[in-house]
This record gives sequence, structure tokens and C-alpha cells, in this order.
Amino acid sequence: MAGFVDAALAGLSEEVAGTEDAVWAEGFHYASCLDDPRPLPLLLEDGAIRVLRLGLLLGEGGERQGTLLLALPAEGRGARHAEAAGPTPEARDWSARLERALLAAPAEAEAVLARIRVTADAMLGLRPGMLLPVPADCVARVSLEVGGGGAFARGRLGRFRGARALRIEEGLAGEPPGPAIESRPLAPPLEGLGTGGRSADAGAGAARRAAAPAPGAAPSGRAFPTRQAG
Repeated sequence: MAGFVDAALAGLSEEVAGTEDAVWAEGFHYASCLDDPRPLPLLLEDGAIRVLRLGLLLGEGGERQGTLLLALPAEGRGARHAEAAGPTPEARDWSARLERALLAAPAEAEAVLARIRVTADAMLGLRPGMLLPVPADCVARVSLEVGGGGAFARGRLGRFRGARALRIEEGLAGEPPGPAIESRPLAPPLEGLGTGGRSADAGAGAARRAAAPAPGAAPSGRAFPTRQAG
């Protein structure tokens, strides 16, 4: 009988290990046997009792039936669950050090002016001096993004002490990026730059040639005296 009771108590302890029930179910073993249960009220200490009742089937076909009654003090003898007492000072210190290390880690943010979509042929044909049109309001709607987490802020592009700067105007909670717009690369000569369809550089060169003094003329516009070589 002692072996059966100890095995049953050990199995119960394994089932409730790491839970709040381990407080009352662990720490007991077989001690002695009473032929008469009537003295139990005198032997047991006063206090709340937890009762566990199990039905038993004995024999190969369950010919014998019985009931197992387990009554243990509610306060128990097992250790309290580790979470009940809260984190230890060592655990709190480790959490604080981990938080400080994570907050001190470098984070790279990208200021996105606009997203455009071009054909593969246009992408392969990009050359220095070409222009890619972007939305007119993109300067006022620059998104600040980190990795693939979307935009977490939006601001306006401007200047601060001679350098480009971004003024944050609203915070975002990982807003997905907006759709890219169609854009067609523009190659020089560009319409609206220069005169008569010429580029700005060509127009500037013509202006410099027109302003140059003619041969034989003084810078003030007076003619130098000349004579024919004999």
C-alpha cells in the first residue's frame, strides 16, 4: 500500500509542477495507516482542506470498482509558483540593461521625397542631366521610414542654417507607403530652358559672345588709331 500511495502522490506532483496547484499537491508521502478513520478529526490540524476524489476500475475488465479520496491541507507544503512573488531584483536589473542596450542601438531612417514608376526601358536609358518629374506637393509630404515597417512620421522639406532639413509635422503608426506615380524621364534639350529650343548653356554662350568687344575696339567703345602696314 505504501508504494501505491507514494507513486500516486509522485504522479500528482509531476502533473501540477510549475502551476499554482503545486502549492497544495506537492511535498507529501506515505507515513502510516489507520485501521479506524474516526480519530482523524483529532489528528489533523485545523484549517481548510482540499479534497480530490477519483474513481477507480480494478482488474482487466474493471471487475472491481472503488473510490480514491485525497484530502490535503489547502496551504500545502509545496513551493509557491515563481510568478506569484514577481520578478527578482536580478531579473529586473537584466530587463533594464536590455532596454538601455536596445534604445542605444543605431536606427537608420530614410526620408522619402516621392515614389515614381518608370518602364524598364526608361530606367536603362537614364543618363546624367535627365529629369524625373515628381508630384508638385512632394516637398510638403516627405515621409520618414525605417526598414519595412512603413512611415512613422511625415514632414516638410526646407532649410536650416544653410543645410537641407526636414520639419516633422505629424506622427504615423507604421503607415504603408503610398502608390508610386507614373513618371517619364525628360532628356535635354528641355522645353522651357534656354531660347528658341536651345539649352540654357547654349543660350548663355551666345550671350557671352554677343557681349565680347569687336576686334579693334577699345573696352570703352572708342576706336584705336590704326595705320596700314607698309
